[in-house]
Amino acid sequence: MTWEQVEDAAIVDKLGQLGEPIAVFAVRGAGFLRKLVLAPALIGAGLTLELLLIGVLHIHNHELLFVGVVLILSGITLVVRALRNRGLRVVVFPEGLVRLHRGEAQGLCWEEIDQVWQRKNEGSNWAMRAWRGILTLKVQTADGRRLTFDDSLPRLADLAQIICGETLPFLWPQAQAAWESGTPLDFGKLRISQQGLSQGKETLPWSALQKIKINGAQLLVYKKGKWTHSLNFSLSDIPNSHVLLALLEQRVRVEKSSN
Repeated sequence: MTWEQVEDAAIVDKLGQLGEPIAVFAVRGAGFLRKLVLAPALIGAGLTLELLLIGVLHIHNHELLFVGVVLILSGITLVVRALRNRGLRVVVFPEGLVRLHRGEAQGLCWEEIDQVWQRKNEGSNWAMRAWRGILTLKVQTADGRRLTFDDSLPRLADLAQIICGETLPFLWPQAQAAWESGTPLDFGKLRISQQGLSQGKETLPWSALQKIKINGAQLLVYKKGKWTHSLNFSLSDIPNSHVLLALLEQRVRVEKSSN
């Protein structure tokens, strides 16, 4: 393993003490250049559309003008995101992960991570998607330390899968102990307890549930005898969704779909 992107010798020495990485994620090469090429193309397309509509055709259609503005701003934010994350590297070790960027290193051990958030911005407004990307990943410790990544980092979904797999052995015993003691478990707007699954003041007993369906970025709750879902949750609003799913799979049928 080489560390050609890391200039601080002290960081190199500390990383060497952690042993051989199991995965490396980095902003570099063709992906970085592709964004820098695409951004001017988006800006140019937006400016061309605006000039064509206003200066040549004298059309003041607000929807078409808005499309031009979206293209321009999307190109600008793409450049900003690419440059902001230039040189970013995330190195995954058996004990945890290290974020390397601009001569600084931030590391978290798996047992320190208290919350994992995976936010899909597909249903968000265009400005958020342009600024944050389609997927945002955040990990946080109990004392408030956090690392946040967006999909400027290649293979972010793979990194999220690794983090969920490595943190589950530490988060699961806590969740299981709370369940067995009768303590309700909060996952954002969703709460589960020995009585059932709750949203606000509404609680569905486990005996009334037919299945849970994971449909893309949504968690859908179906009651027995009902064709449509009774409750709908966004997985983006659920911290530690991987822990929640592990708990649910022990108590109700869970169907997973990518659609």
